[in-house]
Amino acid sequence: MKIVLFSLLILLLAGTTHAQTCTNEELASISSGLGELKALEMDRIKKISKNSNGTFDLPSIPAPEANSKAVLDKKLEACATLGHPWAQYLMGVDTASWAEQQETVHKSLIKSNEENRLRIDPVMQVQLAGLKQASFNTYRVAFEWFTKSAKSGFAPSMEELAKLYRDGKGTEKSIFLSVTWFDRAARTFYQQNGEYTKPTITRLLEEMTKISPNHPLTIRLTEELYSSDKFEVKPTNSPWDVVSISTTQTATPSQIETINGSNTISPTSVILNAHALVIGNGAYSGSARLTNPINDSRLIAEKLRSMGFTVTELTNLNRASMVSALSQFNRKAVKADLSLLFYAGHGVQISGTNYLLPIDINLSDLDQVPLFGVPLTSVLEQYLPGKIKLVFLDACRENPLLASNTRGFTRGLAPMNVSKGTLISYSTKDGQVALDGDGQKNSPFTSALLQHLDDPQDIAVILRKVREEVMASTKGKQEPWEYGSLTGGELILSTIRKQK
Repeated sequence: MKIVLFSLLILLLAGTTHAQTCTNEELASISSGLGELKALEMDRIKKISKNSNGTFDLPSIPAPEANSKAVLDKKLEACATLGHPWAQYLMGVDTASWAEQQETVHKSLIKSNEENRLRIDPVMQVQLAGLKQASFNTYRVAFEWFTKSAKSGFAPSMEELAKLYRDGKGTEKSIFLSVTWFDRAARTFYQQNGEYTKPTITRLLEEMTKISPNHPLTIRLTEELYSSDKFEVKPTNSPWDVVSISTTQTATPSQIETINGSNTISPTSVILNAHALVIGNGAYSGSARLTNPINDSRLIAEKLRSMGFTVTELTNLNRASMVSALSQFNRKAVKADLSLLFYAGHGVQISGTNYLLPIDINLSDLDQVPLFGVPLTSVLEQYLPGKIKLVFLDACRENPLLASNTRGFTRGLAPMNVSKGTLISYSTKDGQVALDGDGQKNSPFTSALLQHLDDPQDIAVILRKVREEVMASTKGKQEPWEYGSLTGGELILSTIRKQK
């Protein structure tokens, strides 16, 4: 083994100063050498033990191996920097392998302590924390190399990117992006090598099915391959039989788009029975009157219709009309998979209870609020059907009449504890007030929602974008906030398509 590494080291040193390009033969030699080094490192990791001080001695790399790896890495990085996709892929693989070893050491230390029922002392805690962070940082470098290679059309790098997104290693975990890259890898493999890639595509499709069987891209790839004779798929005893095909969902081809210089996916549509109730209350009396809720609700309703929601749009409701609208919406959306409420207008908390306020309420008399206001908890529990409930409240606007009466009154809305499957987005954090957008067509919160609501990303990512934009546009005076949580996989509103 040492002779092989030494010979490879001499060969690479001789060629480093002359080669301005990288051949596949050179890259194959580099890959082989790195593989041998990895095997030696794994052997050392298996022999980790505690020293006399009670801490673990982390294995060090012998000088010959360290020198060989340094030369290999330098040559490989030079090829990768020149833009060779395979070299970039190998850089990613090499880096990910070292990250995996750091991860293995971390797990081994924890397991050994658990098996021996040993307390993790402060020194060990520092070691473990350092190893965990080092592993993530190393995976991050691998992620960057795989990204460069994948954007050059190298299918193996696309597969590795999909795995990193799936596991949240070196990047934020994202099932949506994981499935997307698995799909792109499968199609690139087929485009480049045709029917010979059947086992590879089968493996990729199995991965997609494990993490998201009803994802539009999973369904589309399955249907296209089953409905064609590309691989001469047999009706029984086929490796494709592991895939579960949904008969209630359909998908159309997605489109790869370039936005801001990076590749993103325009996702396919999926059938989802989604209903939205949009209310804009602005015609309050006197100084409580609001300018923008009507504009806000109208544009939000248009946006949701374009995304596939069945929308009920209402404005300037008195209490009787408001209660009636909620009751009718509950009956209309009784079979909804997802129900959404957008409310723009006045909202207050009295003794920790949040109320949405109709336009005919006397806002100078707080005693009326519990009687004439609509409790938000009742709306959630009784009038929003469906397993998934989304609520957007642009309802924390300041009202000088209410603010002057302090008995039981607190500025803004109160935080809420809601059941699983429900997510509430406030236009500003509890106890704070939101801006109506004086001189603007829409409030800051609604403006940000209109811009990002149909982005092809999970709703959690969209709400982070909304928060950042609102804070920027209001110079930090207003910070949107969320309460509750959703369960299951990602919720990407732009994939909704209205049922016939």
